[in-house]
Amino acid sequence: MASRAEVDFRLARRRIEALTHYPPVRRARALAAYVGAFDLADADGRVDLPAAGIAAEFDISVVSWLHLRAVLEEAGLVEVDEHRGGALRGWRLLTP
Repeated sequence: MASRAEVDFRLARRRIEALTHYPPVRRARALAAYVGAFDLADADGRVDLPAAGIAAEFDISVVSWLHLRAVLEEAGLVEVDEHRGGALRGWRLLTP
């Protein structure tokens, strides 16, 4: 996991913007969430907060967070742990 200073945010933006099947506002919010998620991640880029915790950090609903996370996952900017029953699904920031 690179530090935020080493991330190519221009490339991250291009990856998100290429997902034109999402509305422009959702793509813009996904980029903002990607940038903000670095403050929630550990040194390896892992974020183990529950969705409600992340939503609270960003002052959005859980549903909104899950939509944004899906955009980031599709853009190859996050990797979400596999579903394990009702267990917390952690995820890791990926750098482009």
